[in-house]
Amino acid sequence: MRRREIVSALDALGLRLYGSAMPRRRPRSRRAVSLGLLAAAAAAPLLVACSRGAAEAPETRVRIDGSLSEWPAEASLLADDRNLYFRLRLPEEVTLQGAPYTVALLVDADGDAATGGGLETVDGLAHDGAELAIEFSPPKGASAEGERAPGVAALLLTAPGGGKRPRRIAHDALDLVFSPTHSAKEFEGRIARRTGEPELAAALVDGSVRARVAAFGTDGRLLWSSPPATVELPPLGEEAPLRASIPPRRADAVRVVSWNVLFASPKRKPEPFSRILRALDPEVALVQEWEKASADDLATWFDEHVSKGWHAITSAGWGVAVIARGGVRRVGPERLERPREAPADTFRPDAFVRLAAAIVETRLGPLVAGSMHLKCCGAAGGREDRARIAEIETIHRALTDALGASAPALRVFGGDLNLVGSGTPLENLRRGLASGGGDLAIADTAPLGDVAYYTWRGARSPFTPGRLDFLIYGGGEPAAAFALDTRRLDEDALAAARLDANDSSASDHLVLVLDLVPR
Repeated sequence: MRRREIVSALDALGLRLYGSAMPRRRPRSRRAVSLGLLAAAAAAPLLVACSRGAAEAPETRVRIDGSLSEWPAEASLLADDRNLYFRLRLPEEVTLQGAPYTVALLVDADGDAATGGGLETVDGLAHDGAELAIEFSPPKGASAEGERAPGVAALLLTAPGGGKRPRRIAHDALDLVFSPTHSAKEFEGRIARRTGEPELAAALVDGSVRARVAAFGTDGRLLWSSPPATVELPPLGEEAPLRASIPPRRADAVRVVSWNVLFASPKRKPEPFSRILRALDPEVALVQEWEKASADDLATWFDEHVSKGWHAITSAGWGVAVIARGGVRRVGPERLERPREAPADTFRPDAFVRLAAAIVETRLGPLVAGSMHLKCCGAAGGREDRARIAEIETIHRALTDALGASAPALRVFGGDLNLVGSGTPLENLRRGLASGGGDLAIADTAPLGDVAYYTWRGARSPFTPGRLDFLIYGGGEPAAAFALDTRRLDEDALAAARLDANDSSASDHLVLVLDLVPR
């Protein structure tokens, strides 16, 4: 983006540009750059100011799914009885956790400019009482001046006891989730009002909250900022989880699940996987990372730990398989050669594209099912993103060639797409794979008991929970679709399903569920 284009885009969004992305002044010292970033972050804005008329809790709970359709047009800050919601509008499309600059969200949790971290100012942008700074693609630190770290850094700007030194806290303590995980120009996210930080939680009980967003270049200089948004907090709700229970499998639907099982964890610790799969009662399971297992091994595990009568197909692609109660017949090649743009990972047997596909005989007729696992990591436009796009082109071509006019119309494909760069792999996968050449639909797999869409989480990771896994379908209508995170269910729901609250912790990915009613 040229400077004139950036200025025009910022003007359209009501933002202010500060200096140049390539400033001529002498860079600050390494220590000063780090503090300067925090200082400007402490004064930096939220992208579109929310009018006080829109400050009440929304009648419809915000869903963190990346669509932003439920947001009032000019709002960028909302609150309900559980969460504080923020909306970011950027002048260009970026991967928020892999951007070339830092985007900082500053939260003045008590609405009082006199409290909060006492940090220096940058470019005349005064500190305005922020208690919390969330930095997307934060600076790496004093030892790596000008470099950005992937992920998110959360900083408490007022330490317990009134200290002024910023303190890094875990994003998991904030229950921080944003969407989409892939690149975009607009994002939405939430912070729980009941946080793991007592001082911050106390400030979010009542009163008003202000927030800002700003962007900082590689030298810590402020690039742009936006006006502050303000919202009045409604009364705090109950601490108990939202009431949710696992829907039973309908007699007129085929239930398909997809699950990245974290390096064949069911072989080492079968109990939580067994409990979850018994509770879900699927007919078809698409798995990823179930390494070093033959089709017979997988069918035997399901027979022993879920129910009797399972069949499976694997492929030469690492860790992927289709496992079903009915008969399975392979679709497409067992060995799918990697494209030149998607080299194998060196730390796993990864010479072939990770795709396993089959025609499965179900109670309601035949179903085409496919499990896949794309390249990890990276950001939009990077080598990992280019690899994912090339893998999908190879997968799409193989499935198109294998599915002729006589192939079943009922189709479900899913797996770990690692959608952390662009959204292109998912869009390209859907295109033309439905019976008759139409596009497949994306299953709406929100976690039960939550309003934020994610399928992966790592409490110790620099990355926030994100939506990496998907189910797409055609030839039927969804009767139910969800992800299961047992940590979100209340005691009654867990007891009814014979689950333990920590069962979902057996993998870093959640299991996705789709009930599909054939047309």
